[in-house]
Amino acid sequence: MSEMPNYTSVDDIENINTRLLVIEKSILLEQLSSMTIAELLEISDWENSKMLGNQSSGFSFNQKINFFIDLSNLENDIKNKFLAIQEIRNKFAHVYKVSSFENYKILDKNSATNCNKLENWYASKIEDYKDNNELKFKYLFLELFSELAQYTIKTAINQAINKGILVARQNFIKDYMEELEKLVLTLPNGQNLKNFVLDELEKRKC
Repeated sequence: MSEMPNYTSVDDIENINTRLLVIEKSILLEQLSSMTIAELLEISDWENSKMLGNQSSGFSFNQKINFFIDLSNLENDIKNKFLAIQEIRNKFAHVYKVSSFENYKILDKNSATNCNKLENWYASKIEDYKDNNELKFKYLFLELFSELAQYTIKTAINQAINKGILVARQNFIKDYMEELEKLVLTLPNGQNLKNFVLDELEKRKC
């Protein structure tokens, strides 16, 4: 996998194209979902899987997210957040005029509803960017991505540990942490995500 850009400051987030930000984080979530589905279904080589890999026969982003939702028996709050990021990603990926949250929000009723949801879910967790609405929604979207990435990671960890097979567990942790280094640490809160994984593993030590 090619190295992802490292967005470490407000200027970095402000200057990046919104569509690029949304698509990149959606790709990361898709890959984390693929890895987690593979763990749930005990698929050893997910990258070469016809269902989860990058082959033409592989599941689409929507299919992977829907499959993960079904497999994980998600509570409604998390399910609604997965559906929201799915819809946001689809509009940015497939509707030409949706290149910013400003024009995403006015696209249709569902888009306006999703923007309201982002504010309701995460406005208290970010600074109040009153003079820069686009920057505000970029950070709200990153909070959405972060929560879903953590949920996905936690699901995979629980599955690996519940197997009760020490060797399999150790191999999973090693492989998963290596992928996290590539996928997550380049995010503004990437180290927090890694620390979250390490904390989860520490809590579940035999």
